[in-house]
Amino acid sequence: MKRIVLPLILLFSLVGFSQTVLVDDTQTLDQLINDVLVSGSCASAQNITSPNNAMVAGEGFNSYGYFERGTSNFPFEEGIVLLSGDIGDVPLGPVSDGGNPPWDGDADLDALSGG
Repeated sequence: MKRIVLPLILLFSLVGFSQTVLVDDTQTLDQLINDVLVSGSCASAQNITSPNNAMVAGEGFNSYGYFERGTSNFPFEEGIVLLSGDIGDVPLGPVSDGGNPPWDGDADLDALSGG
């Protein structure tokens, strides 16, 4: 019995130390650009649109959002996430596609990511 208890305690302690990146898909494009990307009173962006994203394509999920480093050792404290999948899947690890059927994504993002 003692041989089983110690490994279980160690396993559950690892869950408490897991690191996560926090993702928020509730901010609008205008909020992401003006509050995160171009912050400060000396500049602002207007007429912001995103013609090629999952919400416009009717997929029911956002393909952009805001992230905070959280408890992880990710090199950036906060920023904007752009991807060709569901932004809600970012904390789960690498995202290759999204939607059902899979959304085609964005050719520019694929080119930038080497995909």
